[in-house]
Amino acid sequence: MSSFAVLCSNCQITAICTRGVLDRGTYLDQQDRETPRRHIAPCGASGDFALTMLQPIILFAFVLGAALSLASTCTIAATKRMVLHRKADWMLGIIFAVCWSGMTVLVLRAFVPGQLMPPTSIALSWTLVGASVAMGVGAFVNRACFIGSVGHIGTGNVSYLMTFAGLAVARLIPDIPSYSMPKLSEAPALDPLLFWTITAVFLAGFLYSGFRALWRRQRAIIALCVMGVFSVLTFASNPNWTYENWVGQVVNGHGFSPTYEVEITVLALFSGAVVAAMIFGKFALRGPKTKVMLRCFLGGALMGFGARFVPGGNDTLLLWVIPNYALYGMVAYAIMVLTAALLVWSTHRFRRATQGG
Repeated sequence: MSSFAVLCSNCQITAICTRGVLDRGTYLDQQDRETPRRHIAPCGASGDFALTMLQPIILFAFVLGAALSLASTCTIAATKRMVLHRKADWMLGIIFAVCWSGMTVLVLRAFVPGQLMPPTSIALSWTLVGASVAMGVGAFVNRACFIGSVGHIGTGNVSYLMTFAGLAVARLIPDIPSYSMPKLSEAPALDPLLFWTITAVFLAGFLYSGFRALWRRQRAIIALCVMGVFSVLTFASNPNWTYENWVGQVVNGHGFSPTYEVEITVLALFSGAVVAAMIFGKFALRGPKTKVMLRCFLGGALMGFGARFVPGGNDTLLLWVIPNYALYGMVAYAIMVLTAALLVWSTHRFRRATQGG
């Protein structure tokens, strides 16, 4: 079976360990929530903390955090700019990052065929729709998505640490009974025509943004390209590394990962964001503000609740799920953006009406 054909099949996620050995990874699906995992660990983990510091995933996450900070990208910011100012350039930048992630997935599959598998296909259901809406509302309230929250913390806005508290609370909310949320359709197979259409979009975005990055040397575009590449490398090393997933593991009593690989990876992500912000003069420490903290807490709770049932936050959707051609990721992200756009438009209209009155 060719590497492209593998992309079109429905199969369980596997991860390429940083030592080149195949390791089965679990994902945030229903079984993962009901059956506690004993650990989250890199392949061949020896319990040596110092060895963990040398794992390539730590470098990948650090570079990813730096790229996130320099790109200053966020789904909510891009949606506001598109709705209020009729400019889609920031949303186009997000698409560029997805294109680079998609091409990186194809390159990895070409060089290590049969090793890197796509995310498990999720059936389109009302659970998926409701969770995507919750993420959109949460990101709007938080005024930043999962990716944007990293940028805010990286530039010194400590109030956004309350987003973590909201994510933790979301993990304590009971699951929605599956019988009350019927499926809209079974997990769809990827049609070959659709596969090649998506691939063409990935290639076009890859070439165009690459031209702008190399010829015009636009820092934000370069950062978006780097973000797309290193996000895939990080997820391929350990698909369970994300900070929202780590919060859930700790809150649900699963403990820390052996050798603390996930914890160090998350720390490397935020360290990269802080270091990049300092180097380029974007860091300014801002003390906590009660109003902002409450907003971040509520927004984080809604985003975390939605991420449990999608599954994955918009960072996972954009930089891992969609680049692996998973249709549910495209549907979930589209619903999230449409929800946020509707909220941006309606609140803007309400403010204009009240000010005009």
